Amino acid sequence: MSFVNAYVSEKDAKKYDLDNLWNKYRSIGTKMPELLNSFDVHQHAWCVDKERGYWLFYCNYVMTYDTPSGLPQPTSKKIFILHVNG
Repeated sequence: MSFVNAYVSEKDAKKYDLDNLWNKYRSIGTKMPELLNSFDVHQHAWCVDKERGYWLFYCNYVMTYDTPSGLPQPTSKKIFILHVNG
């Protein structure tokens, strides 16, 4: 089996503590699990290879604080977590 895009089951979300991983890399905006109640997000999504136990999880954009206003702004870089064999 290869990687497939999928929604994360509640069991897997708890097993891998995805709410806290999301919150760790999301410096601004709504945190989990409150975000799961919004109109466009009801479940975590990931790219997973269940046979090998690998997964790739998107967290957020990298933020920069070096802006004229001093407020954080997203960059074009994104944060992903790659989980391989624990």
